[in-house]
Amino acid sequence: AWLYQGENYLNDNYLPLFEKHFNQQLAVNNIDSAARLLDMAGNACEFNYKFDTVLLQKHLDFLSKYEYQIKPRFRTGLYNNIGEMFVNNEEFEKSNTYFRKNNLLPKDRYTELNIACSLQGLMYNFGAMGQHDSSIVYGQKAMTYFEKNQDKIGQCQVNNELSTAYRYMNIFSESEKYTKKCLQIAKEIGDSTLIFIAMNKLVIVHNEMGSNALPSSIDTLVNFEKNWKTNIPDYKLTAQAWLAEKYFIDSNYVETGKILKQIAPLFPLCEQHFHTEAYINILSKYEINMHKPLTLKKLYLEELKEAKKKKLYSYITNYSGILSEDAKRKNDYKTAYQYLIEKNNANDSLLNTKIRYETSELDKKYQTEKKEAQLQLQAADAFKKNVFIGFLGFGLLSLFYFYRTLQKKNTTITQQNELNEHTIAILSHDIKEPLLGVKLMLKKINKDDPFVAQASQSLENQINSVNGILNNLLKMKKLSLGKKDKNIKANAKSVVQNVTQELSVAIQSKSLTIQNDLEDDVMIPIAPEKLQIIVHNLLSNAVKYSFPNQTIRIFKDGNGFGIQDFGVGLSEEQRTKLMREVTASEKGTNAERGNGLGLFLVGAMLQGEVVKVIFDSPAVGGTIAKVLG
Repeated sequence: AWLYQGENYLNDNYLPLFEKHFNQQLAVNNIDSAARLLDMAGNACEFNYKFDTVLLQKHLDFLSKYEYQIKPRFRTGLYNNIGEMFVNNEEFEKSNTYFRKNNLLPKDRYTELNIACSLQGLMYNFGAMGQHDSSIVYGQKAMTYFEKNQDKIGQCQVNNELSTAYRYMNIFSESEKYTKKCLQIAKEIGDSTLIFIAMNKLVIVHNEMGSNALPSSIDTLVNFEKNWKTNIPDYKLTAQAWLAEKYFIDSNYVETGKILKQIAPLFPLCEQHFHTEAYINILSKYEINMHKPLTLKKLYLEELKEAKKKKLYSYITNYSGILSEDAKRKNDYKTAYQYLIEKNNANDSLLNTKIRYETSELDKKYQTEKKEAQLQLQAADAFKKNVFIGFLGFGLLSLFYFYRTLQKKNTTITQQNELNEHTIAILSHDIKEPLLGVKLMLKKINKDDPFVAQASQSLENQINSVNGILNNLLKMKKLSLGKKDKNIKANAKSVVQNVTQELSVAIQSKSLTIQNDLEDDVMIPIAPEKLQIIVHNLLSNAVKYSFPNQTIRIFKDGNGFGIQDFGVGLSEEQRTKLMREVTASEKGTNAERGNGLGLFLVGAMLQGEVVKVIFDSPAVGGTIAKVLG
């Protein structure tokens, strides 16, 4: 208990005592007990830089040896500690790696809260890297876990960070909404510190959006701090700085100067930098306006240098703006211009998400106008329109006939627990022939009209896709004709390697990494040819729905293996339909198209086999497809 209570971790005796107890548990092979001690130590000391490096290495060494022997509730804690320690060092990508590991089963309340903290960590990291849209996505996922487990403090923190993300995107209405939610929960908890932080954030939002509510929100903050009677200088400095800002806005420079003079002694006593922002901003504005030297100019230069080193764009904007104004009033326009360029560049980086959002909206409008133009062109040229619609209708009827035939035969396949050889023969010969005829007609169409050419090319691509499905059906037919060997087994590692080679072009086009962790001892009780078809469909889907430059993991799972991607994921409704019916295929992350038949055919092929395929969508994103024997 001494290891975790009070502030004993600040004592130099802490690490030796921790080492003693930790090594005692390892000596008797109590891995979970050792993990629990390490979890508590890391949690207690993650913000104490004196112990940070030692404990970070201790975590990494321990996990490298015992990672998969530790219970999920302790393993999630260790992942979180490592993620937080990397955040302390501004190593956000490494931090994200460990936060993303945190999706373990079984999930009790302790494990789920650790997962929520990891999602919150991802939210913070993406915000720090300027990717505010991703920050919001992870924040909303974290909120789901915090609300489920009624963790009010977690909800309060996430609402505060959501407010920040929307503020940096200049979407102030959403920022104000989440700040008020944060304040409401803080009041329910009765935590004065959280209440003050939320009130301060509301003042910041009202100030940046130019709201008429700013004077009122400043008064509320000042009165709360006055009645709170806290001895922490950070809060008094912040509240009084905003009061000075209020007088400055009203051009009451005398009162502004009085307040700044009174609170100046508090500034050196403040520990948390973000609490001094209001004071720094109003002091610089007041001194520039009154033509006084910048009292904290040395600090501004040091902070700007550090902010550029760490790519903290909001601070770069703030300090370069102050220094630009100072240089301008001294008629040093060259220096003023240089700082202004730095400020604008930082603003561009900080607001890149907003730019992407606005670009997306413009693209939607452009696409709408483009469709309207296409409709007008069709109306002006009625003959071409009628010919095209008639031709397209013929092609669609052929495809519709194919899908209807598949749906009718699906019932028979399910009942008989094997592929119906007669149906496959019909599909592979009687349907391929009319499709070939349609394809030949497409070649003969006059493609001088760009619109008709584009449409015919699209239809030809769909026919090629259907032919690919028919080829898979023929392979399945050959497999069904062979005699079943009850003792037949397939080497999963070998099959995965073959399929990876087949899909190499698609994998390389997205710069994906296939991490195959399988050993030769993973054997699946099914014919290798069938496993090849199953893995091909699962891995091609993982590639299709992964974002560029990501990793796809293939790992052993019980009596089988799993394929995990970190792409768009699956909804619960989608998972219930997989392999049970033909579904419309969503476009891939690079707009790849599919026909929706691949997994349905896998489901049909597995009828009568002991092998099964299940899907899961972890909280950190993406999909896990498991092949179990």
